[in-house]
Order: sequence, then C-alpha cells, then structure tokens
Amino acid sequence: MSDTDCEAPDHRCVEMYFDGERFPDEKHGFCLRVAVLTADDPEEYDCGWPFGILFRDRPSLSGVPTNSYCGLREDLTTCYALRAFENQEQCPDGSDEECSAGGICRTFEHQGAAINCCTYACTDDDECLALDGGKPTCGGYCGG
Repeated sequence: MSDTDCEAPDHRCVEMYFDGERFPDEKHGFCLRVAVLTADDPEEYDCGWPFGILFRDRPSLSGVPTNSYCGLREDLTTCYALRAFENQEQCPDGSDEECSAGGICRTFEHQGAAINCCTYACTDDDECLALDGGKPTCGGYCGG
C-alpha cells in the first residue's frame, strides 16, 4: 500500500498497531488524515471524533517524512472494527469472533427488536461514531 491508494489528497497510508503489534501486518497501513493545527489554538489539532487521537511523528508507507495524523485508540480497536460499527454489521450468534479484529458483539435495540451488532470498546463519547444522525455514545462500547 502507498499514499496513492488513499482517496483523499490530505490522507497518507500510515502504519497502525493493535494489541501492541503492527496491524494488520508489516506491509499494510491505513489511510489517515494529516493532522492540521486549529486556527484558534496552536496546540490543538482539528481531528474530531472518532479520529481524535493524535499520532505524532509517523512516516507514511510511501516514505513521506514523518508527520502527525488523526487516529483512533489503537489500544482498544482497529479501523476495521470502526467500519463494521459504522456499517452496522451484525453478529447473529452474539460472538465477538464474528466481528472484525478489535470488534466486539453487543445487543442493540433496532426498530423494536434486539439484534446483535459489531461495535468496539471505548472510554469516551468522542471515540465513537454517531449513527443515524444521533449523538455518539460510549458506555464501555460505542452505542452503549
């Protein structure tokens, strides 16, 4: 993978980690937005949820000099799990193994019925995506 694989011009292909290990492997990365300082505060970056974690001094896989990128909680989850939550992927058997790496299966109320869907662990609302125009919520996991 390289920076040219990223759809947005302000994104770079950057190495990520999960569970203390390079993820998904040594050759692949994820397209992350270059962090930009806000105009109001020279110490604050405009990353926004759920990519509010600043990755400092990481090189892109294309060899672009180190930069800061907007990322997520690598100690808790992965981009795959975030996308599974965003897409409301189901885990019919209620098993975490049905979800992407870094994902967990939890029961949600949907149109009056309880369904099992993939989500991911969180510690703060700002780490979660908002679904269906709602407010992002964290109750130990996004949507909880």
